[in-house]
Amino acid sequence: MKKILILVLLPLLIACTGTESATTDPEMHEWYIGDWIDDYGQPNGSHYIYLVGEGTLTNYAATREEAICIFMVSDKSVYLKFFNYGSHLNKDGKFYNVKFKTDNEEHEYVMFNSTAGECSPDSLDVPKILNLIKKGGTMLVSATSEREYTTDVQYTFSFNTDGYEYASQFITK
Repeated sequence: MKKILILVLLPLLIACTGTESATTDPEMHEWYIGDWIDDYGQPNGSHYIYLVGEGTLTNYAATREEAICIFMVSDKSVYLKFFNYGSHLNKDGKFYNVKFKTDNEEHEYVMFNSTAGECSPDSLDVPKILNLIKKGGTMLVSATSEREYTTDVQYTFSFNTDGYEYASQFITK
């Protein structure tokens, strides 16, 4: 059921970031190619790659509710896009403590979730995050935003980053 939900929602999710280029290349593993769009909603010839992860959201109104996260890699940065309850893009304009965990390592970065819904790290942290992705395998992600007068917001996701080295060749400016 979750796979069907993601397939149904994928066009909606992509509409928030660009357009999707379909690929059946097995070397891509779970990576997709996205097209950046111009002011008129048309692909501008530049590409990014992304993964779609299923996970959970916990906040003042929900405990371990279904959530979706898009993990995007462009020529300049990495971005997380959090979709609450499966389809509502989080545009809260808050800072998140984001932990990335692979087999042997765990790293934590402060990332800002803009009012456009793109949660991104400081530019100095981008190469470090990319090095974690390059290792391939399962990467666990936990993103927490502390709230002063209410329950913290926490997302948890997992991504299979296999195929990154191959997929990254499709990233263009």
